[in-house]
Amino acid sequence: MPAINGLRAFAILGVIYHHYTWDHLGPLNPDSPIAGLWLPLRVVLEGGWLGVNLFFFLSGLVLYLPYAQGNRSMDGPKAGWTFLAHRLRRLLPLYYLVGALSLAFGLVQPFSLTEPGTWKQFLTFLTVTFNFFPDTFMPAYNWVLWSLGIEVWFSLLFPLLLPVYRRWPAATLAGAIAVAVGLRYAGTVPFNGNVLNWIADSLPARLPDFLAGMLAADLAVRKRAWTANPATFLAGGALCLLGAWGWHAWFLGALPVKTAAGLTIVLDVGFLLVAVFLLTRRTWLSRLLAFWPLQLIGMMCYSLYVWHGLLEYRLVLTQTHDFAARLESLPMYLFFLLFVSVLSFRYIEFGNHPARELFLPPRVTHLPP
Repeated sequence: MPAINGLRAFAILGVIYHHYTWDHLGPLNPDSPIAGLWLPLRVVLEGGWLGVNLFFFLSGLVLYLPYAQGNRSMDGPKAGWTFLAHRLRRLLPLYYLVGALSLAFGLVQPFSLTEPGTWKQFLTFLTVTFNFFPDTFMPAYNWVLWSLGIEVWFSLLFPLLLPVYRRWPAATLAGAIAVAVGLRYAGTVPFNGNVLNWIADSLPARLPDFLAGMLAADLAVRKRAWTANPATFLAGGALCLLGAWGWHAWFLGALPVKTAAGLTIVLDVGFLLVAVFLLTRRTWLSRLLAFWPLQLIGMMCYSLYVWHGLLEYRLVLTQTHDFAARLESLPMYLFFLLFVSVLSFRYIEFGNHPARELFLPPRVTHLPP
């Protein structure tokens, strides 16, 4: 669906932009060239990393949408195993390829069997359990895989989560939010160069992002009058901006450290309102999201995500930290990233699909009335 593809594109472009520019354009750089911009624009430009939050939200939406529409069911163990087999075939081949290359060739950090902790890194990579330990939460061999590990576990839990959510939706959401806020409150520490940690960004702490996407699918399918009201979109956009401003203020120390516990919930509600509006009403924004190059970027977001950190590190970070030089290297970086991602998308993610199916616009443009 164009709306989903377009949102995925904005998410992956934001993450790539963030990793490429954070040291120079982030809020903690007093010489940032965007420091004097209008504050709402500045917080948007500093918030590309929040694309990961959007990915978690969209995962819940797209996995649950066919069940909300009644096109699929999770009745019985066989349905659960079928879902898992399909989902893991989608995620694991590329995950193992990129992780194995990172480990074998030391693309980010040299890999030696004699180094302390090496075997733990290796075993948690094989079992996709690195998120559950403080020293492997962000894998040293390819740090961007941390969010992919969360995504894999969302998929593993989905057959168990779905019937619970469908029977007790309000209680499931309330319980998940309470646990997540508690974990984020306990785990959030002052910024020390990395806003992520294994408690505040653990699987249960990130579960409300996923459940918010599931709720968005339910609301979009039910189509209430308010979901197609432009005020819904404006309110969602305002909450997204408020959440981004909150993180900007948090980085600068203008908000207490523990307020981070609630900022992701603000973003989740903002994402939800924007998504249900886009899925239930066709507007100029829908046409923007349907722009085919943007959709293609969104469809290739998985490949773009897993390769972008490695290529940035090898092609740019090992060469220079000077911002002007990094900007000069940007065309080369984007060319290689797009080249590798197209091959990865075509032959690894969907090697058994005809190319025509992968690179043509989707026929479904919005939810049926």
